[in-house]
Amino acid sequence: MVAIRNFAVAQGVAPAGANTLVYVVPDSHAFIFKSLKIAATAPTPTAVVSLYLGSGSAGANDFFDHFDISSGNPVDFGTWFVMNAGNAVYLYVLEVDITYWISGAVLPYASPPVAHLLPAQEWPINGPLP
Repeated sequence: MVAIRNFAVAQGVAPAGANTLVYVVPDSHAFIFKSLKIAATAPTPTAVVSLYLGSGSAGANDFFDHFDISSGNPVDFGTWFVMNAGNAVYLYVLEVDITYWISGAVLPYASPPVAHLLPAQEWPINGPLP
């Protein structure tokens, strides 16, 4: 029997004026980010929400996208990208609090070795292959 692996991994309210950590990919897993649904919690001409991806250890460090939300017009952002164990999703909100819902697939996964831990190359980087 195959278990369903798509589900909401994070949902709640992100406050205005704050950088909110909303999800960290668990150890020994990968996360396929599939959708973000966001809506303003109060009437506003426009709320701006920025989506950041980070290492999970030092706060948000990689800007991904931003969204303008007007009252009554929630955003449904669909995409696919893969995040590794320890990677994090942050939302930064201006103007008013927002509700959010993030969904995707969490899959068991063993990360490949980090590039700086791989053996040194045995041929000149700019030369012909051996």
